Amino acid sequence: MQRVLLALGAALLVHGCVVARPSDGAPEEPYKPPEDHFNDRWAGKFEDDVLVQYGKPNDVVDLSNGNHVNSYHREAGSSSSYCDRRFEIDRRTLRVVRAVITGSKCDFSR
Repeated sequence: MQRVLLALGAALLVHGCVVARPSDGAPEEPYKPPEDHFNDRWAGKFEDDVLVQYGKPNDVVDLSNGNHVNSYHREAGSSSSYCDRRFEIDRRTLRVVRAVITGSKCDFSR
């Protein structure tokens, strides 16, 4: 009887290993806020890409490291609904170093 139970247990263990679904090997990505996705989408793009998407910036600020920031402010409907987008542009490559988005009515997909 003990041999039968041992054999049955071994068979169930082997069956469980065969039936178990293997993972695809890709680690699950940690949660990223929409602001980080916005930065990821724009970082490395050329300044011209920003200009084509948003037009002439509302403000351009020079930074102490020689880079500059193109700033865009948009109000949506009322003065309490707004969205600010800022893009730091590398002075040598003219590529986006980082992109920041803040506001109450922002479309993070743009």
